[in-house]
Amino acid sequence: QLNLLTAMAPADGKNQRSRTRQRAVRGVGLTPRIFDALVKTSVKPIEALPSAYVPAIKQHVTPRFMAIVYCPVVVEFESGVRRVLYIDPLDVRDFRCEVREELKQVQDKRQRCLKRIHQIRDHLPRVHPHLAQERLQREVQSAKEHAVEPLIQGLPSGVSHLWVFLEVSSHMVQLELICQQLTKELPGALEGCGACMLTLVAVGLPEPEKKKGALNSGRPKDFPQSLELRDALSEDGREALEAWLERLVGIVMPETPTTEEVQSRGARGAILELKGGRSSRSSSRGSKNAPSRAKGRKVHASGSSKRFELAEDLGRSVTADALVRGRTASDRVAALLIACSAPSDAEECEALLRRSRMELIIAGVLGGSPEDPEPTYESFVNAAAQGSKLYLWFGPDYWQKFAEARQRQLDFMHAFNPSLKHERPSGDTTKLSGEVISSEMLEMRLLERVMRECYVDEQRCEEELTCLNKVLAKSLLDEDEIKEALKPTKDTEDDNFLDMANLIFHD
Repeated sequence: QLNLLTAMAPADGKNQRSRTRQRAVRGVGLTPRIFDALVKTSVKPIEALPSAYVPAIKQHVTPRFMAIVYCPVVVEFESGVRRVLYIDPLDVRDFRCEVREELKQVQDKRQRCLKRIHQIRDHLPRVHPHLAQERLQREVQSAKEHAVEPLIQGLPSGVSHLWVFLEVSSHMVQLELICQQLTKELPGALEGCGACMLTLVAVGLPEPEKKKGALNSGRPKDFPQSLELRDALSEDGREALEAWLERLVGIVMPETPTTEEVQSRGARGAILELKGGRSSRSSSRGSKNAPSRAKGRKVHASGSSKRFELAEDLGRSVTADALVRGRTASDRVAALLIACSAPSDAEECEALLRRSRMELIIAGVLGGSPEDPEPTYESFVNAAAQGSKLYLWFGPDYWQKFAEARQRQLDFMHAFNPSLKHERPSGDTTKLSGEVISSEMLEMRLLERVMRECYVDEQRCEEELTCLNKVLAKSLLDEDEIKEALKPTKDTEDDNFLDMANLIFHD
Protein backbone atom coordinates (compact mmCIF):
# COMPACT_ATOMS: atom_id res chain seq x y z
CA GLN A 1 0.00 0.00 0.00
CA LEU A 2 1.18 3.47 -0.84
CA ASN A 3 1.98 5.78 2.00
CA LEU A 4 1.25 9.47 1.51
CA LEU A 5 4.34 11.27 0.14
CA THR A 6 6.86 8.46 0.62
CA ALA A 7 9.51 8.89 -2.06
CA MET A 8 13.23 9.18 -1.51
CA ALA A 9 15.96 10.93 -3.53
CA PRO A 10 18.78 8.84 -5.00
CA ALA A 11 21.32 8.03 -2.31
CA ASP A 12 24.32 8.77 -4.55
CA GLY A 13 23.31 12.41 -5.04
CA LYS A 14 22.95 12.10 -8.83
CA ASN A 15 20.15 13.75 -10.73
CA GLN A 16 16.99 11.77 -10.82
CA ARG A 17 16.49 9.68 -13.94
CA SER A 18 13.53 10.54 -16.10
CA ARG A 19 10.88 8.00 -15.26
CA THR A 20 8.36 9.10 -17.82
CA ARG A 21 8.32 9.56 -21.56
CA GLN A 22 5.64 12.24 -21.21
CA ARG A 23 5.94 15.94 -20.53
CA ALA A 24 4.23 17.80 -17.69
CA VAL A 25 1.95 20.47 -19.13
CA ARG A 26 0.65 22.22 -16.01
CA GLY A 27 0.77 22.26 -12.23
CA VAL A 28 -2.38 21.77 -10.20
CA GLY A 29 -2.95 24.96 -8.24
CA LEU A 30 0.24 26.56 -9.61
CA THR A 31 0.34 29.70 -11.71
CA PRO A 32 1.96 29.30 -15.15
CA ARG A 33 5.08 31.22 -14.15
CA ILE A 34 5.61 29.21 -10.96
CA PHE A 35 5.16 25.99 -12.93
CA ASP A 36 7.73 27.10 -15.51
CA ALA A 37 10.26 28.18 -12.86
CA LEU A 38 9.99 25.27 -10.44
CA VAL A 39 8.96 22.33 -12.61
CA LYS A 40 9.18 22.83 -16.36
CA THR A 41 12.65 24.40 -16.66
CA SER A 42 14.18 22.93 -13.50
CA VAL A 43 16.15 19.66 -13.27
CA LYS A 44 15.82 19.36 -9.50
CA PRO A 45 12.20 18.14 -8.99
CA ILE A 46 12.04 14.56 -7.68
CA GLU A 47 9.16 12.34 -8.67
CA ALA A 48 7.33 10.61 -5.81
CA LEU A 49 7.60 6.82 -5.53
CA PRO A 50 6.18 4.32 -3.05
CA SER A 51 8.28 3.67 0.05
CA ALA A 52 8.66 0.04 -1.02
CA TYR A 53 10.62 1.18 -4.12
CA VAL A 54 13.88 0.94 -2.11
CA PRO A 55 13.11 -1.29 0.92
CA ALA A 56 16.43 -0.53 2.61
CA ILE A 57 15.35 3.07 3.21
CA LYS A 58 13.00 2.07 5.99
CA GLN A 59 15.95 0.94 8.12
CA HIS A 60 17.47 4.43 8.27
CA VAL A 61 14.80 7.11 7.82
CA THR A 62 11.05 7.46 8.16
CA PRO A 63 8.97 6.76 5.02
CA ARG A 64 7.66 10.35 5.25
CA PHE A 65 11.14 11.84 4.99
CA MET A 66 10.51 13.54 1.63
CA ALA A 67 7.15 14.88 2.77
CA ILE A 68 8.83 16.51 5.77
CA VAL A 69 11.90 17.96 4.04
CA TYR A 70 10.60 18.78 0.53
CA CYS A 71 7.49 20.56 -0.82
CA PRO A 72 5.03 18.32 -2.70
CA VAL A 73 3.27 19.57 -5.84
CA VAL A 74 0.96 17.77 -8.27
CA VAL A 75 1.58 18.07 -12.03
CA GLU A 76 -0.51 16.88 -14.95
CA PHE A 77 0.96 15.19 -18.02
CA GLU A 78 -0.24 15.30 -21.62
CA SER A 79 -2.34 12.16 -21.15
CA GLY A 80 -4.22 13.71 -18.20
CA VAL A 81 -2.43 11.55 -15.60
CA ARG A 82 -1.34 13.39 -12.46
CA ARG A 83 1.78 12.68 -10.44
CA VAL A 84 3.46 14.09 -7.35
CA LEU A 85 6.80 15.90 -7.55
CA TYR A 86 8.98 17.10 -4.69
CA ILE A 87 10.42 20.62 -4.94
CA ASP A 88 13.42 21.82 -2.95
CA PRO A 89 12.13 24.47 -0.50
CA LEU A 90 15.29 26.53 -1.12
CA ASP A 91 14.27 26.88 -4.78
CA VAL A 92 10.79 27.96 -3.70
CA ARG A 93 12.21 30.59 -1.33
CA ASP A 94 14.62 31.90 -3.98
CA PHE A 95 11.81 32.34 -6.48
CA ARG A 96 9.64 33.96 -3.80
CA CYS A 97 12.40 36.52 -3.19
CA GLU A 98 12.46 37.28 -6.93
CA VAL A 99 8.70 37.78 -6.99
CA ARG A 100 8.85 40.06 -3.94
CA GLU A 101 11.54 42.17 -5.57
CA GLU A 102 9.51 42.37 -8.79
CA LEU A 103 6.41 43.39 -6.81
CA LYS A 104 8.36 46.14 -5.09
CA GLN A 105 9.66 47.45 -8.42
CA VAL A 106 6.17 47.42 -9.94
CA GLN A 107 4.74 49.32 -6.97
CA ASP A 108 7.52 51.90 -7.17
CA LYS A 109 6.92 52.32 -10.89
CA ARG A 110 3.21 52.83 -10.31
CA GLN A 111 3.88 55.44 -7.62
CA ARG A 112 6.21 57.36 -9.95
CA CYS A 113 3.59 57.33 -12.71
CA LEU A 114 0.92 58.50 -10.28
CA LYS A 115 3.15 61.33 -9.03
CA ARG A 116 3.79 62.50 -12.60
CA ILE A 117 0.06 62.40 -13.41
CA HIS A 118 -0.68 64.60 -10.38
CA GLN A 119 1.99 67.05 -11.53
CA ILE A 120 0.44 67.27 -15.00
CA ARG A 121 -3.06 67.75 -13.59
CA ASP A 122 -1.88 70.54 -11.30
CA HIS A 123 -0.60 72.53 -14.31
CA LEU A 124 -3.74 72.04 -16.38
CA PRO A 125 -6.47 74.71 -16.31
CA ARG A 126 -9.58 73.81 -14.39
CA VAL A 127 -12.56 72.51 -16.33
CA HIS A 128 -15.46 74.93 -16.51
CA PRO A 129 -18.44 73.67 -14.48
CA HIS A 130 -20.74 73.91 -17.50
CA LEU A 131 -18.46 71.65 -19.55
CA ALA A 132 -18.26 69.11 -16.74
CA GLN A 133 -22.04 69.19 -16.38
CA GLU A 134 -22.58 68.60 -20.10
CA ARG A 135 -20.10 65.73 -20.11
CA LEU A 136 -21.77 64.02 -17.16
CA GLN A 137 -25.20 64.45 -18.72
CA ARG A 138 -24.00 62.90 -21.98
CA GLU A 139 -22.45 59.97 -20.13
CA VAL A 140 -25.64 59.33 -18.15
CA GLN A 141 -27.75 59.39 -21.31
CA SER A 142 -25.31 57.16 -23.19
CA ALA A 143 -25.22 54.66 -20.31
CA LYS A 144 -29.02 54.44 -20.28
CA GLU A 145 -29.01 53.71 -24.01
CA HIS A 146 -26.35 51.02 -23.65
CA ALA A 147 -28.26 49.40 -20.76
CA VAL A 148 -31.10 48.34 -23.08
CA GLU A 149 -28.88 47.03 -25.88
CA PRO A 150 -29.55 43.37 -26.77
CA LEU A 151 -26.85 40.73 -26.46
CA ILE A 152 -27.48 39.39 -29.99
CA GLN A 153 -26.98 42.06 -32.65
CA GLY A 154 -26.65 42.10 -36.43
CA LEU A 155 -27.14 38.46 -37.41
CA PRO A 156 -27.02 38.02 -41.21
CA SER A 157 -30.28 37.26 -42.99
CA GLY A 158 -30.92 34.13 -45.05
CA VAL A 159 -29.20 31.80 -42.58
CA SER A 160 -30.55 28.28 -42.22
CA HIS A 161 -28.34 27.12 -39.34
CA LEU A 162 -26.94 29.24 -36.48
CA TRP A 163 -24.03 28.10 -34.29
CA VAL A 164 -23.62 29.81 -30.91
CA PHE A 165 -20.34 29.34 -29.02
CA LEU A 166 -20.63 30.35 -25.36
CA GLU A 167 -17.48 30.63 -23.24
CA VAL A 168 -17.84 29.10 -19.77
CA SER A 169 -14.28 29.51 -18.47
CA SER A 170 -13.48 31.04 -15.09
CA HIS A 171 -13.20 34.48 -16.74
CA MET A 172 -16.92 34.49 -17.65
CA VAL A 173 -18.27 36.28 -14.59
CA GLN A 174 -21.62 37.20 -16.23
CA LEU A 175 -22.58 33.67 -17.29
CA GLU A 176 -25.92 33.68 -15.47
CA LEU A 177 -26.95 37.03 -16.99
CA ILE A 178 -25.85 35.95 -20.47
CA CYS A 179 -27.84 32.72 -20.26
CA GLN A 180 -30.91 34.72 -19.26
CA GLN A 181 -30.41 37.06 -22.22
CA LEU A 182 -30.00 34.11 -24.61
CA THR A 183 -33.23 32.57 -23.35
CA LYS A 184 -35.06 35.83 -24.11
CA GLU A 185 -33.36 36.87 -27.36
CA LEU A 186 -32.47 33.69 -29.25
CA PRO A 187 -36.01 32.84 -30.50
CA GLY A 188 -36.54 36.35 -31.85
CA ALA A 189 -33.04 36.46 -33.37
CA LEU A 190 -33.64 33.14 -35.13
CA GLU A 191 -36.89 34.42 -36.59
CA GLY A 192 -35.18 37.59 -37.75
CA CYS A 193 -32.38 35.82 -39.64
CA GLY A 194 -34.62 33.02 -40.95
CA ALA A 195 -32.80 30.16 -39.21
CA CYS A 196 -34.66 27.19 -37.78
CA MET A 197 -31.67 25.00 -36.80
CA LEU A 198 -29.62 25.92 -33.75
CA THR A 199 -26.42 24.46 -32.29
CA LEU A 200 -25.38 25.83 -28.91
CA VAL A 201 -21.90 24.82 -27.67
CA ALA A 202 -20.40 25.50 -24.23
CA VAL A 203 -16.69 25.96 -24.97
CA GLY A 204 -14.31 25.53 -22.06
CA LEU A 205 -16.57 23.05 -20.26
CA PRO A 206 -14.50 20.15 -18.86
CA GLU A 207 -15.24 16.60 -19.94
CA PRO A 208 -16.74 14.19 -17.38
CA GLU A 209 -14.00 11.57 -17.82
CA LYS A 210 -12.13 10.21 -14.85
CA LYS A 211 -8.77 8.58 -15.45
CA LYS A 212 -6.43 6.85 -13.08
CA GLY A 213 -4.24 9.42 -11.44
CA ALA A 214 -6.56 12.28 -12.41
CA LEU A 215 -9.38 13.90 -10.47
CA ASN A 216 -12.91 14.16 -11.77
CA SER A 217 -13.93 17.52 -13.17
CA GLY A 218 -17.30 17.39 -11.42
CA ARG A 219 -19.36 17.72 -14.62
CA PRO A 220 -22.32 15.30 -14.79
CA LYS A 221 -21.99 12.66 -17.47
CA ASP A 222 -25.60 13.08 -18.57
CA PHE A 223 -25.14 16.76 -19.47
CA PRO A 224 -24.37 17.35 -23.18
CA GLN A 225 -21.69 19.88 -24.01
CA SER A 226 -23.54 20.89 -27.17
CA LEU A 227 -27.26 21.27 -27.80
CA GLU A 228 -28.58 20.69 -31.34
CA LEU A 229 -32.15 21.67 -32.21
CA ARG A 230 -33.58 21.08 -35.68
CA ASP A 231 -36.63 23.21 -34.93
CA ALA A 232 -35.53 25.73 -32.34
CA LEU A 233 -38.64 27.89 -32.84
CA SER A 234 -41.09 25.20 -31.78
CA GLU A 235 -42.43 24.96 -28.26
CA ASP A 236 -40.34 21.87 -27.56
CA GLY A 237 -37.22 23.59 -28.88
CA ARG A 238 -37.74 26.64 -26.65
CA GLU A 239 -38.21 24.44 -23.58
CA ALA A 240 -35.09 22.41 -24.39
CA LEU A 241 -33.06 25.59 -24.89
CA GLU A 242 -34.23 27.07 -21.60
CA ALA A 243 -33.56 23.80 -19.73
CA TRP A 244 -30.05 23.43 -21.18
CA LEU A 245 -29.04 27.01 -20.31
CA GLU A 246 -30.49 26.77 -16.81
CA ARG A 247 -28.66 23.53 -16.10
CA LEU A 248 -25.42 24.94 -17.56
CA VAL A 249 -25.51 27.77 -15.02
CA GLY A 250 -26.15 25.27 -12.23
CA ILE A 251 -23.13 23.18 -13.26
CA VAL A 252 -20.60 25.94 -13.92
CA MET A 253 -21.74 28.20 -11.05
CA PRO A 254 -23.14 25.80 -8.43
CA GLU A 255 -25.03 26.90 -5.36
CA THR A 256 -26.91 25.28 -2.54
CA PRO A 257 -30.32 24.58 -4.15
CA THR A 258 -33.69 24.38 -2.48
CA THR A 259 -35.99 21.39 -2.78
CA GLU A 260 -38.18 23.18 -5.35
CA GLU A 261 -35.12 24.05 -7.48
CA VAL A 262 -33.91 20.47 -7.41
CA GLN A 263 -37.30 19.20 -8.59
CA SER A 264 -37.51 21.88 -11.29
CA ARG A 265 -34.03 21.11 -12.63
CA GLY A 266 -34.82 17.42 -12.64
CA ALA A 267 -37.93 17.96 -14.74
CA ARG A 268 -36.11 20.24 -17.16
CA GLY A 269 -33.30 17.74 -17.44
CA ALA A 270 -35.79 15.11 -18.57
CA ILE A 271 -37.15 17.51 -21.18
CA LEU A 272 -33.61 18.16 -22.41
CA GLU A 273 -32.83 14.46 -22.83
CA LEU A 274 -36.02 13.87 -24.82
CA LYS A 275 -35.96 16.91 -27.07
CA GLY A 276 -32.61 18.50 -27.73
CA GLY A 277 -29.66 16.84 -26.12
CA ARG A 278 -26.78 15.39 -28.02
CA SER A 279 -23.80 13.85 -26.28
CA SER A 280 -20.56 15.73 -26.48
CA ARG A 281 -17.29 14.54 -27.85
CA SER A 282 -15.18 12.11 -25.89
CA SER A 283 -11.90 13.96 -26.31
CA SER A 284 -10.68 15.29 -23.00
CA ARG A 285 -9.61 18.89 -22.51
CA GLY A 286 -7.83 18.20 -19.26
CA SER A 287 -9.01 17.37 -15.78
CA LYS A 288 -10.13 20.14 -13.48
CA ASN A 289 -10.38 20.50 -9.75
CA ALA A 290 -13.58 19.60 -7.98
CA PRO A 291 -15.97 22.57 -7.79
CA SER A 292 -16.08 24.55 -4.61
CA ARG A 293 -19.52 25.07 -3.12
CA ALA A 294 -20.48 28.02 -0.98
CA LYS A 295 -23.81 28.14 0.76
CA GLY A 296 -26.06 30.94 -0.38
CA ARG A 297 -23.88 32.23 -3.23
CA LYS A 298 -22.73 31.05 -6.63
CA VAL A 299 -19.13 30.00 -7.20
CA HIS A 300 -17.47 29.41 -10.55
CA ALA A 301 -16.46 25.75 -10.87
CA SER A 302 -14.52 25.59 -14.11
CA GLY A 303 -11.34 24.48 -12.32
CA SER A 304 -7.87 25.86 -12.76
CA SER A 305 -7.97 26.04 -16.55
CA LYS A 306 -8.54 29.72 -17.37
CA ARG A 307 -8.34 29.57 -21.18
CA PHE A 308 -10.64 27.66 -23.46
CA GLU A 309 -10.14 25.90 -26.78
CA LEU A 310 -12.32 26.80 -29.74
CA ALA A 311 -10.71 25.36 -32.89
CA GLU A 312 -12.36 21.91 -32.71
CA ASP A 313 -15.90 23.27 -32.28
CA LEU A 314 -15.30 26.03 -34.82
CA GLY A 315 -14.10 23.41 -37.31
CA ARG A 316 -17.42 21.58 -36.95
CA SER A 317 -19.35 24.74 -37.87
CA VAL A 318 -17.04 25.44 -40.83
CA THR A 319 -17.61 21.89 -42.10
CA ALA A 320 -21.39 22.28 -41.69
CA ASP A 321 -21.29 25.52 -43.68
CA ALA A 322 -19.33 23.88 -46.53
CA LEU A 323 -21.81 20.98 -46.69
CA VAL A 324 -24.84 23.29 -46.72
CA ARG A 325 -23.38 25.52 -49.44
CA GLY A 326 -22.57 22.41 -51.50
CA ARG A 327 -26.22 21.34 -51.49
CA THR A 328 -27.97 24.67 -52.08
CA ALA A 329 -26.53 28.04 -52.98
CA SER A 330 -29.16 29.99 -51.00
CA ASP A 331 -28.59 28.31 -47.60
CA ARG A 332 -25.61 29.04 -45.40
CA VAL A 333 -24.39 28.79 -41.82
CA ALA A 334 -23.46 31.65 -39.48
CA ALA A 335 -21.67 31.56 -36.12
CA LEU A 336 -22.02 33.72 -33.02
CA LEU A 337 -19.17 33.73 -30.48
CA ILE A 338 -19.96 35.06 -26.99
CA ALA A 339 -16.70 35.30 -25.06
CA CYS A 340 -14.73 37.52 -22.70
CA SER A 341 -11.19 36.12 -23.22
CA ALA A 342 -9.05 34.93 -26.10
CA PRO A 343 -8.95 31.18 -26.87
CA SER A 344 -5.69 29.31 -26.37
CA ASP A 345 -5.74 28.04 -29.98
CA ALA A 346 -6.32 31.42 -31.65
CA GLU A 347 -3.94 30.70 -34.54
CA GLU A 348 -5.78 27.50 -35.48
CA CYS A 349 -9.11 29.34 -35.34
CA GLU A 350 -7.81 32.11 -37.59
CA ALA A 351 -6.53 29.55 -40.11
CA LEU A 352 -9.98 27.88 -40.19
CA LEU A 353 -11.74 31.20 -40.75
CA ARG A 354 -9.44 32.14 -43.63
CA ARG A 355 -10.38 28.96 -45.49
CA SER A 356 -14.10 29.34 -44.80
CA ARG A 357 -16.94 31.43 -46.25
CA MET A 358 -18.89 31.42 -43.00
CA GLU A 359 -19.78 34.74 -41.39
CA LEU A 360 -18.68 35.15 -37.76
CA ILE A 361 -20.33 37.54 -35.31
CA ILE A 362 -18.39 38.12 -32.07
CA ALA A 363 -19.99 39.55 -28.94
CA GLY A 364 -17.19 40.59 -26.60
CA VAL A 365 -18.70 40.68 -23.11
CA LEU A 366 -17.34 42.09 -19.89
CA GLY A 367 -15.31 39.47 -18.01
CA GLY A 368 -12.37 38.85 -15.73
CA SER A 369 -9.62 38.20 -18.27
CA PRO A 370 -6.31 39.90 -17.36
CA GLU A 371 -5.38 40.14 -21.05
CA ASP A 372 -7.23 42.27 -23.58
CA PRO A 373 -8.97 39.85 -26.01
CA GLU A 374 -10.07 42.54 -28.46
CA PRO A 375 -6.99 42.28 -30.77
CA THR A 376 -7.61 38.54 -31.10
CA TYR A 377 -11.29 39.13 -31.89
CA GLU A 378 -10.37 41.73 -34.51
CA SER A 379 -8.01 39.27 -36.20
CA PHE A 380 -10.85 36.70 -36.29
CA VAL A 381 -13.20 39.20 -37.94
CA ASN A 382 -10.55 40.20 -40.49
CA ALA A 383 -9.88 36.56 -41.35
CA ALA A 384 -13.55 35.56 -41.60
CA ALA A 385 -15.88 36.11 -44.55
CA GLN A 386 -17.28 39.47 -45.52
CA GLY A 387 -20.13 40.51 -43.23
CA SER A 388 -18.42 39.38 -40.04
CA LYS A 389 -18.27 41.93 -37.25
CA LEU A 390 -17.33 42.54 -33.64
CA TYR A 391 -19.22 44.47 -30.97
CA LEU A 392 -18.93 44.86 -27.20
CA TRP A 393 -21.63 44.14 -24.62
CA PHE A 394 -21.16 44.98 -20.95
CA GLY A 395 -24.66 44.16 -19.72
CA PRO A 396 -27.44 46.25 -18.15
CA ASP A 397 -26.09 45.87 -14.60
CA TYR A 398 -22.78 47.49 -15.51
CA TRP A 399 -24.36 50.44 -17.35
CA GLN A 400 -26.98 51.04 -14.65
CA LYS A 401 -24.27 51.27 -11.99
CA PHE A 402 -22.22 53.53 -14.27
CA ALA A 403 -25.22 55.83 -14.84
CA GLU A 404 -25.94 55.95 -11.10
CA ALA A 405 -22.32 56.88 -10.33
CA ARG A 406 -22.34 59.70 -12.89
CA GLN A 407 -25.72 60.91 -11.67
CA ARG A 408 -24.38 61.13 -8.11
CA GLN A 409 -21.49 63.28 -9.37
CA LEU A 410 -23.97 65.49 -11.22
CA ASP A 411 -26.17 65.88 -8.13
CA PHE A 412 -23.09 66.72 -6.07
CA MET A 413 -22.19 69.53 -8.52
CA HIS A 414 -25.74 70.90 -8.44
CA ALA A 415 -25.77 70.81 -4.62
CA PHE A 416 -22.68 73.06 -4.39
CA ASN A 417 -23.57 75.21 -7.42
CA PRO A 418 -27.38 75.41 -7.85
CA SER A 419 -27.11 78.07 -10.55
CA LEU A 420 -25.75 75.46 -13.02
CA LYS A 421 -29.28 74.15 -13.60
CA HIS A 422 -30.54 77.47 -15.00
CA GLU A 423 -27.44 79.42 -16.05
CA ARG A 424 -26.49 79.21 -19.72
CA PRO A 425 -22.81 78.86 -20.74
CA SER A 426 -21.08 81.93 -22.18
CA GLY A 427 -19.59 82.19 -25.66
CA ASP A 428 -16.02 81.71 -24.40
CA THR A 429 -17.01 78.49 -22.65
CA THR A 430 -18.53 77.13 -25.87
CA LYS A 431 -15.34 77.91 -27.80
CA LEU A 432 -13.17 76.09 -25.26
CA SER A 433 -15.26 72.91 -25.50
CA GLY A 434 -13.45 71.67 -28.62
CA GLU A 435 -9.90 72.91 -28.02
CA VAL A 436 -6.78 70.96 -27.00
CA ILE A 437 -5.57 72.70 -23.86
CA SER A 438 -2.18 70.99 -23.39
CA SER A 439 0.11 68.57 -25.19
CA GLU A 440 0.83 66.91 -21.83
CA MET A 441 -2.58 65.24 -22.04
CA LEU A 442 -1.08 62.60 -24.34
CA GLU A 443 1.65 61.89 -21.81
CA MET A 444 -0.93 61.54 -19.06
CA ARG A 445 -2.99 59.07 -21.10
CA LEU A 446 0.10 56.98 -21.78
CA LEU A 447 0.98 57.01 -18.10
CA GLU A 448 -2.53 55.85 -17.24
CA ARG A 449 -2.11 52.92 -19.60
CA VAL A 450 1.23 52.07 -17.97
CA MET A 451 -0.47 52.21 -14.57
CA ARG A 452 -3.10 49.72 -15.70
CA GLU A 453 -0.34 47.36 -16.79
CA CYS A 454 1.40 47.85 -13.44
CA TYR A 455 -1.83 47.02 -11.67
CA VAL A 456 -2.13 43.74 -13.60
CA ASP A 457 1.50 42.87 -12.80
CA GLU A 458 0.95 43.72 -9.14
CA GLN A 459 -2.09 41.43 -8.94
CA ARG A 460 -0.12 38.64 -10.61
CA CYS A 461 2.80 38.98 -8.18
CA GLU A 462 0.48 38.96 -5.18
CA GLU A 463 -1.23 35.84 -6.50
CA GLU A 464 2.15 34.15 -7.00
CA LEU A 465 3.31 35.07 -3.49
CA THR A 466 0.15 33.54 -2.03
CA CYS A 467 0.69 30.39 -4.07
CA LEU A 468 4.36 30.10 -3.06
CA ASN A 469 3.50 30.54 0.60
CA LYS A 470 1.02 27.68 0.32
CA VAL A 471 3.65 25.51 -1.38
CA LEU A 472 6.09 26.13 1.46
CA ALA A 473 3.39 25.49 4.06
CA LYS A 474 2.39 22.27 2.22
CA SER A 475 -1.22 23.48 2.16
CA LEU A 476 -1.65 24.06 -1.58
CA LEU A 477 -3.54 20.78 -2.13
CA ASP A 478 -5.75 18.58 -0.02
CA GLU A 479 -4.53 15.24 1.22
CA ASP A 480 -7.11 13.44 -0.93
CA GLU A 481 -5.80 15.10 -4.10
CA ILE A 482 -2.24 14.00 -3.33
CA LYS A 483 -3.36 10.46 -2.53
CA GLU A 484 -5.25 10.32 -5.83
CA ALA A 485 -2.14 11.44 -7.74
CA LEU A 486 -0.02 8.84 -5.92
CA LYS A 487 -2.17 5.93 -7.06
CA PRO A 488 -0.23 3.70 -9.46
CA THR A 489 -1.19 3.47 -13.13
CA LYS A 490 0.01 1.19 -15.90
CA ASP A 491 2.41 3.88 -17.12
CA THR A 492 4.01 4.32 -13.69
CA GLU A 493 4.35 0.57 -13.19
CA ASP A 494 6.18 0.22 -16.52
CA ASP A 495 8.44 3.19 -15.72
CA ASN A 496 9.30 1.83 -12.27
CA PHE A 497 10.25 -1.54 -13.80
CA LEU A 498 12.57 0.16 -16.31
CA ASP A 499 14.18 2.30 -13.58
CA MET A 500 14.80 -0.73 -11.41
CA ALA A 501 16.45 -2.49 -14.36
CA ASN A 502 18.69 0.56 -14.90
CA LEU A 503 19.71 0.52 -11.25
CA ILE A 504 20.64 -3.18 -11.41
CA PHE A 505 22.55 -3.22 -14.71
CA HIS A 506 24.07 0.27 -14.89
CA ASP A 507 24.78 1.40 -11.30
